[in-house]
Amino acid sequence: MKRRYVALILALDITLAGCGQKQVSAEPADEMVQVIEEEIKENEPTDSMEDIMSKTIKIKAPEKTSEEDVISINDVTIDNKLIGSLSRSSVSMFAETATKTDEKENVLIAPTSLIMALGMTENGAAGETLQQMEDVVNGGLSVEEADQLLRALHLKMNASESAEWNNANSIWFKDDGMLSLKEDFVSKATYFFGAELFSASFDEGTLKDINKWVSDQTKERIPEILDSISPDACTYLINAISFDAKWAEEYKESSVHENEVFTNADGSRSEVTMLSSKEERYFEFGDALGFVKPYIGQEYSFVGILPNEGTDVSEYISWLGENAEGFAGAVRESDYADVYVTMPEFTTEYGTEMSAVLKSMGVTDAFDPGKADFSNMVESDNPIAIDRVIHKTYIKVDRNGTEAAAATAVEMRVYAVAPMEKQVTIDLDRPFIYAIVENETGLPMFIGCINTLND
Repeated sequence: MKRRYVALILALDITLAGCGQKQVSAEPADEMVQVIEEEIKENEPTDSMEDIMSKTIKIKAPEKTSEEDVISINDVTIDNKLIGSLSRSSVSMFAETATKTDEKENVLIAPTSLIMALGMTENGAAGETLQQMEDVVNGGLSVEEADQLLRALHLKMNASESAEWNNANSIWFKDDGMLSLKEDFVSKATYFFGAELFSASFDEGTLKDINKWVSDQTKERIPEILDSISPDACTYLINAISFDAKWAEEYKESSVHENEVFTNADGSRSEVTMLSSKEERYFEFGDALGFVKPYIGQEYSFVGILPNEGTDVSEYISWLGENAEGFAGAVRESDYADVYVTMPEFTTEYGTEMSAVLKSMGVTDAFDPGKADFSNMVESDNPIAIDRVIHKTYIKVDRNGTEAAAATAVEMRVYAVAPMEKQVTIDLDRPFIYAIVENETGLPMFIGCINTLND
């Protein structure tokens, strides 16, 4: 019988699928170009690496979904346009992070963790500060729209029965009496994000408590998020995510290939364990082919993307950042075929401070104590601004499934009121008064005047 095959080989730069996807059916393509048709017997396995690598084809891109389509997340109906906006912010943050990282280094961020932590933060923002965060963090969504969407994602992740998710949020604030969280901000953080609130002294004990909270929430995959607490830190808004899921189709022993070769970005070669499998869904996005590999329960999937021959990974990531809005739709609308895949087992960790990325994307006022407006977050006589956005990730992909974790901490800092800048000139060239005073009270210990100075 004649069958069609699609072969993909996964590069090291792998994009982890975001939160759960509901399939949206797309009209089948009129034709597939350069299809290789091969006669085989029905029960004859062809999972050797040579066979898989010999059946690569080019596939026509799927049609785009109408913006009028809707998606259901945790029984909440979400307009597809909103999903596109969150796709834009998620993928753009990855692309921007990658462009600021050595091309030879592995990069892994968890956009959901970043957006959750920054989403809590922007509920305390106002004015231009809020506008910039809505444009970048929300992909253009208003804070009200983002709150509803993030709450739906948060509840869906934690309610999953097929994948072991933990999506947790917390807010830690300094109990020195210098500031207090506003009631409306606290209400939104607890309702939309399920945030826990902790009043703490921000000493070494608090540092241990915060790191223990993150470690517990991520099953010790992120053992600590902070290495120190700044003396001027006043609030931490923290998200922690843990994910554990098995593959929908287990790998057989014959599909695990030891001592295979992976070619690195610098041209060197590494010995790895490769996994081969037949999947059912593929997509084309720009100059790359992607596959969708589901986890048990079909709620979540792993996505692998391979740039076409002649397309450098860094070049493709740049293109991806410019077309980030369409990423979620391309995955969601993936078409069906016999998709033969090989990918390596791997474990990687990544950590970065995201301030430079966010500033380059347009979130500038939030970091500037002279411009930041977090008047909806706290009552304070002094300016409040974001000091750091610390992000750490972990992932392990092997024959059994995937373990992943991430944590994001938004550190808010309180700044002293800057003195007014002005110039004053005093020339003691005529009679004057003088004194020696006690500084704390201002009382004069000595006081006098000079009316005449002799030669």
